Amino acid sequence: MNKFFRLSLWLLAITPLLFAFTGDPTKLPKFVWIFFCVILLFAAGIKDRLFSYRNTFIIPAGLLLIWYILTLSRCVNIFEGFRSIFILILFITLYISLENLIARDIYLIDYFMKGVVIITVIISIYGLLQVAGIDFVKWDIKNSPLSTLGRRNFAAEYLVMVIPYVYYFIFKEKRNWLLYILLLLFILHLIFTFTRASYISFFVSCILFFILTGRRVSINRKVIIFLCILFFSRIAFSDISTFEKGTIKSRFLIWNVTLKMIKENPLMGVGPGNFVITYPYYAKGETKALKGPSLLVDSVHNDYLEVCAETGVVGLLLFLYLLFSFFRVSFVLYRGMEGKERVLIAGIISSVVAICVNALASFPFKNPATLLLFWANVSFTGGIYRKSRGDRTLKVSYPLLKLYLLIFAIGGIVLSYRGIKASRYMFLAKNTKGNLSLQFAEKASKYNPFSYEYLHFAGTIAMNLNEYNRAYTLLSAGIKLHPYYDSLYNNLGLTYLFRGNSEKAEESFLTALMLTPDSYEFNNNMGFLYLNTARYDEAIQYLKRATWLKPDAYISFYSLGTAYYMKRQYREAEEQFKKALEINPDFSPAKEYLEKLSR
Repeated sequence: MNKFFRLSLWLLAITPLLFAFTGDPTKLPKFVWIFFCVILLFAAGIKDRLFSYRNTFIIPAGLLLIWYILTLSRCVNIFEGFRSIFILILFITLYISLENLIARDIYLIDYFMKGVVIITVIISIYGLLQVAGIDFVKWDIKNSPLSTLGRRNFAAEYLVMVIPYVYYFIFKEKRNWLLYILLLLFILHLIFTFTRASYISFFVSCILFFILTGRRVSINRKVIIFLCILFFSRIAFSDISTFEKGTIKSRFLIWNVTLKMIKENPLMGVGPGNFVITYPYYAKGETKALKGPSLLVDSVHNDYLEVCAETGVVGLLLFLYLLFSFFRVSFVLYRGMEGKERVLIAGIISSVVAICVNALASFPFKNPATLLLFWANVSFTGGIYRKSRGDRTLKVSYPLLKLYLLIFAIGGIVLSYRGIKASRYMFLAKNTKGNLSLQFAEKASKYNPFSYEYLHFAGTIAMNLNEYNRAYTLLSAGIKLHPYYDSLYNNLGLTYLFRGNSEKAEESFLTALMLTPDSYEFNNNMGFLYLNTARYDEAIQYLKRATWLKPDAYISFYSLGTAYYMKRQYREAEEQFKKALEINPDFSPAKEYLEKLSR
């Protein structure tokens, strides 16, 4: 059985490598992979009767889960709530299984950590090859060291959690120069990610590790100069994007809306997984907030604020209670150990500190690779604590555990299968055109009818193909799942307009404009509607705003000119037609109107 456990740990370690050619190429495959590994670990634990003892952190983890379930009542989109809860159940199940295993054999910690380090070598080599322009996969982002993590900040968050493992092995296996080479490789990859939050978490976790181990580190001036060049020089990396512009300002704008959300829902929040759903509603009165059809804010960029927004102050306190429990037990172990065992605890603490610091300005608790390492570290501390202090027996019904495993496995397999099929069809829909694209998109929505993004995509394609009945069905279903998604209302308004229902079209456009009043597209569509229904004064109002929002939109100037022409305000009409032709000299409808005006 020990060989089976080792194999399961190796399978867990390769999680970061998993990706697939689907609409969600990185997150979904990793979550599915973790799910199957957890089934193996849990089943083996039942067979070995490892569940007869109390887990160290089961109370804070269990209270957090119970509160998540209670806050389901707050969800606008309850399916997103269930998804968040299932992910939490998945990792708590992983934690329980892994801690029970470590409590029996703490040497498996080294085995898992070595596997993670080896996998990270592959991750970093691939990431650096991407920077050099050598890539084996066609990613949307070029020359970026995202490796197989999907985003370069995800890669950075993962690296800063693994680096403390390397420190541990360096102090444990002295004079092993290969480990120093690997450390340099990981740090180099981290540098090329140009992720500020991860840089900060890297330095904090490193300083903490060396403080805990009582080591002094002297850095040569040349090394400092070299690092400064790497960190801040755009000239050195002209072929890749370095620090993203405006990210600090963007975070403050999102945090401002999030604080408003928390203020109005202090106790239970807006429901797990529902920040992305309710953000547009709370942002609608904020003129400077990030919003619009091209910008779907899906994260707070601060996991603590997001937990508070979704599950209230109580949820945040329970989450902090889990972290506090981990650090309390870890430092108890640290004070009672010496030598290599103390260095191991220092590495585990530093790894968790890395994700906690990163979570202040990013969302590593949404990244499956870092989430795996977090719960693994919690399991390691819990297992070591039980090994050193002795197990507390617990009366457990193994038939009930088998029933739980059966329900968990069936539910997870169904969700995994349907999720992967839906994601694959969405990938095909985005890479084909016309009716074939619509067929794939509708299949994606069939396998996952709870995705407003899939429904929006499929409905938009149907609308563009003049399949208005199908578009109406898909877009209406999307609005039920996300009642504050402005683009859904805009496209539904267009569908109504093309079907000849101007009253419903106006209602949909007004809702879209209420959510995002500064959208050029929404103002232009509303102006076009009023122009076609002979409400010229209202058409002029919205078309003027459209031309102000997008000064190079010749079609809006043309429509505005048409509205003035129909009101017999010929001078204003001529002015707008001339502006349209300045932008697009070959636009013949504007020329025709000017010819009429010159007669």
